[in-house]
This record gives sequence, C-alpha cells and structure tokens, in this order.
Amino acid sequence: PPPTFTNLLMLYCKYAYHGLAADILAENPQYHALLSPEVKDFLNATIMVPDNPAEAYRRFDDLTKKHIKDLRTYTKRIQDARMSRDNTKLREALKTY
Repeated sequence: PPPTFTNLLMLYCKYAYHGLAADILAENPQYHALLSPEVKDFLNATIMVPDNPAEAYRRFDDLTKKHIKDLRTYTKRIQDARMSRDNTKLREALKTY
C-alpha cells in the first residue's frame, strides 16, 4: 500500500538509520510520487542531520516557518468567521485547520 513507503522511511529516521533511509530513497525513485512535498522536505532534512547539521537545521527552520504561516492563516480565518458570526464559514475554517 502507498503509506508503507512513507512509514518505512519515517521509522528509519526515527531510529537514526539515516543512511538506510537515504539508500531506500535513492534506490526507489518510482515511489517518490507517493511522498507529499512536506514529507519529502522533512525526510531530506532529517537524513542530512548526521552529515550536515547546519544545513539540516536551516531546512527544518524553513519547514517551521512555512507551517507557522499556514497555521496563522487558518487561525485568522477562524477568528474572522467568529467575528462575522457565520457558522458555515466557521465550520469550514475549523475543518481546514
């Protein structure tokens, strides 16, 4: 199943088998389409930690900034929906969040 590839890579990274995760990624380019862009970025940054911690930190920082920006946007939508007392917009904003 499609989630298996992602789960395998995440488990390798969780238990600090960064080299194995990098090898699996390199040997199976046909499965890269199964990974979301966020997961690809996370895995690439995680795999870099042992070899280039400064670059890995920069990549993690970029990911964090992107997610914070998205969360702020969603929070703003929720606040706007509450202020306008529009329950439909509020439900949609909460669902997106």
